[in-house]
Amino acid sequence: MNTDAEQIYLKSIQALDQMMSANADEMAGWSEFDYTQINDIPSNLDAYDYCFSIAIGMAGSFISTSKELARYLEEIHKVASESGNNPDFLQKVLGKLLHHKGDAIDQVDATFITRGGDNAYGLFHRLLWGHDILSFKGDNPFYLMVKQTGVRGILQALQHLTADTMSSQGLPIPGSSLLDYTKDNGRTSNYLINLCQGLSEESTGAKNNAEKIYSHMFTIRAQDIMGGAAVGILSKVYYLIRGYEDKIRKAQFDLVAYSVSFFTQAIIGAVKQSGVPYINIPLLCTTLKHLVQLYILSGKETKGLERRTDELVEQGNHLEAMVLETGGMLQIYESADDFIFRMERAEETVDDLVDFFEKE
Repeated sequence: MNTDAEQIYLKSIQALDQMMSANADEMAGWSEFDYTQINDIPSNLDAYDYCFSIAIGMAGSFISTSKELARYLEEIHKVASESGNNPDFLQKVLGKLLHHKGDAIDQVDATFITRGGDNAYGLFHRLLWGHDILSFKGDNPFYLMVKQTGVRGILQALQHLTADTMSSQGLPIPGSSLLDYTKDNGRTSNYLINLCQGLSEESTGAKNNAEKIYSHMFTIRAQDIMGGAAVGILSKVYYLIRGYEDKIRKAQFDLVAYSVSFFTQAIIGAVKQSGVPYINIPLLCTTLKHLVQLYILSGKETKGLERRTDELVEQGNHLEAMVLETGGMLQIYESADDFIFRMERAEETVDDLVDFFEKE
C-alpha cells in the first residue's frame, strides 16, 4: 500500500516537473515583472510635457490676439483693395497677389447688397452677400467670380477670400447664409447680427460693439489661423527634441496645447470685450479634432490591452487545468486528522486480510 502511494506521489511530482519545463518560457518573466513601472508607461505626460504644452498654447494665443500683427495683416488687405497706407515690401507683394478691387463678391453696381436684393448694412456686407462658400442662394463667391471673369474666376475667388481673412473683420464662417431671415420691413438680415447686437448691449449698454464681437466670434481670420499653426509647429519641434514617437502621448500633448491656446484667447477676449470671449473657430475645430483623435487612439489601446488580458487569462486557465489534471490522481483529505484516520483504517484492513489468509 505504501509502495502504491509512493508511486502515485512520484508520478504526480514528475508530471508537475514536465508541466513546468514545458511552460518554462511563459513562467520565466512572472517573478521579473517590475510593478513600479506601471505608472511610467510611454503614453504618460511628464512635468516637462505639461509645462511646455501650456507655454506653447499661451504663445499661440498671444499671436492670435496681437494688435501689431492684426494691423500688419489689415494693411495687406488694404493694399489688396487699393487702399493701403505706406505698406512695406512684403505687404505690397502680398497685396498685389491678393488684389480684388471691383470683384462682384463685394458689390453689385458699386453698392453693398444682401441676398434679398436690398441695400446691406456696410459693416456686415460680407455676412449678407458673396462670401459664404456654402451659399446656394445665387451669391456663392465662386459662382459670382466665374460669372464675372470666366474660369479664372475660381482662382480670383480664392485670392479674394484669402485677402478677407487678413482684414479686421475676417471671413464669414461657411454656412452663415443659412441664418438669413426677412425682417418685418421686408429687408434681409441675419441672426448672427442680432446675436452680436444683443451681446454688445449686454456688455456695453449699446450696439456699437456688435461688429467687433462678430469679427472675433463668427469669422475666420488669418491671425487666428497663424496662432493655431504656431502651436502645431512648436509642438512638433518639441517632439523632435525629446524624441517622441508614441502617438497617444503626442495626442495628449496636442490636446493640452490647443486647449490652453483656445481658452486663453477666449479669456483675453472676455477681458477686452467686457465679458464677451474671443472664439477662434479654426482653433476650436483643431482642438475638437485632437480630442477625437485621442479618443480613437485610447480606444484602440484599450482594445489591445483587453485582447492581451484575454490571452493571459486563457493561458492561466490552461495552466490551472494542467495542474488539476496532474493532481487528479492524488487522494484529497479534509485535514491531517482525516489523513491519519484513513491510513490507520487502511492498515487495519491490510492486517485483517493478512490474518484471514493465515487462518486459511
